[in-house]
Amino acid sequence: MRRTLRFRLTVSVVAALAIVFAGFSALVYTGFARALWRAFDERLASESAALAKMVDEHSDFTFYFEYTGFADFEDARRPAYFQIWRPPKDKVLARSPLLGQGDLPRRPAPTVFHDRLPDGRPGRYYQAALVGRWHSKSRPIPPALRSPLIIVVARATDEVDARLVRMRVLLGSFGMVALLGSAAVVAFVVSRGLRPAAALGEAISRIDGTRLGERITVADLPRELEPPVAKLNETLARLDEFFARERRFTADVSHELRTPLAGLRAILEVGASRERTAEESRAILEDAMAVVRQMHGLVENLLMLARVDAREMEVAQEPVALWALVEDCWRPLGPQARARRLTFTNRLSPDDTVTTDPDKLRIVVANLLSNAVQYTEEGGRIEVQRSDETWLDVYDSGPPIPAEALPRLFERFYRGDAARSSAGVHCGIGLALVDALCPLLGLRPLASNLPDGGVRFRLFSSGSHADG
Repeated sequence: MRRTLRFRLTVSVVAALAIVFAGFSALVYTGFARALWRAFDERLASESAALAKMVDEHSDFTFYFEYTGFADFEDARRPAYFQIWRPPKDKVLARSPLLGQGDLPRRPAPTVFHDRLPDGRPGRYYQAALVGRWHSKSRPIPPALRSPLIIVVARATDEVDARLVRMRVLLGSFGMVALLGSAAVVAFVVSRGLRPAAALGEAISRIDGTRLGERITVADLPRELEPPVAKLNETLARLDEFFARERRFTADVSHELRTPLAGLRAILEVGASRERTAEESRAILEDAMAVVRQMHGLVENLLMLARVDAREMEVAQEPVALWALVEDCWRPLGPQARARRLTFTNRLSPDDTVTTDPDKLRIVVANLLSNAVQYTEEGGRIEVQRSDETWLDVYDSGPPIPAEALPRLFERFYRGDAARSSAGVHCGIGLALVDALCPLLGLRPLASNLPDGGVRFRLFSSGSHADG
């Protein structure tokens, strides 16, 4: 089952609080237990010291125990026990009244330990090495040089154990109540804190393909959510622009195909309207083939653009002779150029060689030359050259491109209102294909008007600086 973010945050915070409460409770309990046992051991030590003062040691190394009585050592309901061993052979010197003839356990060295009491209850033992009172004034011996008594005092630990149990219950109950209260507070705080996220989710859920123009706005949006929301709005803007461009593209393609299809239909309908001679039929077929070639070129360019957009183009690297490549690209355009009385000059050196993809560079150069042939005024001239700043310059004698059209010249299917010829600016997709292929070749295209009224298309290396 998939958990909600509110549930996950609440559980995580409550779990963290549970760990904190448990650690705090353990710390308090440990300190409380240590204090109880310290007080318990101090009482046993005090009783051991009092018992040691009841032992008289004489100069002949005889010991006498004068028991003055302790109520706790004589109360059978809450018994306490002691036993004293004297040197030199650790003979028993005295036992508590309730111990009888039994012996208390002892350890090799003074220590505190837990063991069963003679009556079977759990107890705590305190074993000390102490000296008694010295009774020879004529022969004083410092305590450090005397053999110590071994004194073991034991008491039942039920009271301490009961208090520790009560402390555990108290801490557990308090921790549980505090944890439940904290869980309720955390759930409330998390719920309020996630309201902007919930509002953001609702705003996002309202966005669909028909509402890409809307932008996501949420009141009191946390600062942490601002970058992803800004990025999402940016993505929506790009999607909106993309779909708008696709709609324009579809409309432009339809327009481009409708014109030659209408012409082809008219040609065929005229041809089929009556019987034709062989020469007339041949002329009609040639006109139809011209329209078909135009449509074929348009479709090929569209497919090439689609492959570039899908990044399915592989770029080769091999030496290319620029002069020969330009000549090959110009050859199919020669008849159209001669029909318009255009002069073409290839100023490249036959030795000019570059390393690039020849097929893609051929498409770029062919489209630039075709654009020049189509829009240069009749009787004009076209020149191709190269300089230290550019890979290639394609110059035509004009007319110039309208200033408002220059920034959008390489857009797909862009058409300007002003005319560069009697047909008007009609760039189609040839220049758009140039703009799409140049980055693959490491180039940047730039179009500019010249003071003499001519137009120059330049191809720069991507790393070079180009101005107008």
